[in-house]
Amino acid sequence: MSLRILVADHDMMSCRALAETLRQAGHDVTPIASGEGAKAHLEKTAFDVVIADLALPGVLGLELLEFVKEHAPETIFIMISSDETGEGEVEALDLGAFEFMIKPLDPEQLREVVDEAGAQIALRSKSQ
Repeated sequence: MSLRILVADHDMMSCRALAETLRQAGHDVTPIASGEGAKAHLEKTAFDVVIADLALPGVLGLELLEFVKEHAPETIFIMISSDETGEGEVEALDLGAFEFMIKPLDPEQLREVVDEAGAQIALRSKSQ
């Protein structure tokens, strides 16, 4: 199942690497380097999955998560962070994040989490 995915990460090299990993898995990926840019894209385009860094400039990852849950609750949100302590994990999951992953992300693990998200989307569409 090909998904429309928005990847938002302030580290553009990391953002491009994530996007390429997901493109190789057959997904349509839009990489963005800021929270404001991600929010602007989300206001005009529907995405199946959003993968966003907790520490985005401008609009923080948790703010973006709240925006997505309010305006596109069917969108699956995966929070990523380079903070190995897991700072923000509980809050992100409480706000409705599907998963919280620590960077650097293992490409295979990322594909597995996105596949799980796709399976949930497919299941939801069958039950409607």
